[in-house]
Amino acid sequence: MKTTSYEISKQLAEAGFKAKSIFGWHVDGKECAPAYPLSPTATDYFWSYDLETLLNALPKVIQNKEKNYHFWMTYSGSSDCWIMGYVCGIERNLNFEEYNEGNESLADTAARLLIKLWEKKLIKFEATDNAK
Repeated sequence: MKTTSYEISKQLAEAGFKAKSIFGWHVDGKECAPAYPLSPTATDYFWSYDLETLLNALPKVIQNKEKNYHFWMTYSGSSDCWIMGYVCGIERNLNFEEYNEGNESLADTAARLLIKLWEKKLIKFEATDNAK
């Protein structure tokens, strides 16, 4: 199972995102280990999330400037990548789109979209003690 990378997991924690997960990145100074099952009492980590968890966290609809934008995800054969974002009717709003880049996991792509929505103050996360 692919989960979010160390850097994306750290950004999610700093944004205050928290969801149930059994994986995380252990931090030891500047070193980190790949995602692994954590003890519920572990404190030196950033939670790592799978694609399903992140897709469930993404809003299905975002209202912005009196328009409803609906979540969508598609594969672009010409670009050989997945695209996820929000659309209003047939118009795509590029401010709400993310492409999976290179061999980036779809979990990281979905997480970057969550972070972008949080940065634009379109969604909020509860405060968390996971942020380091």
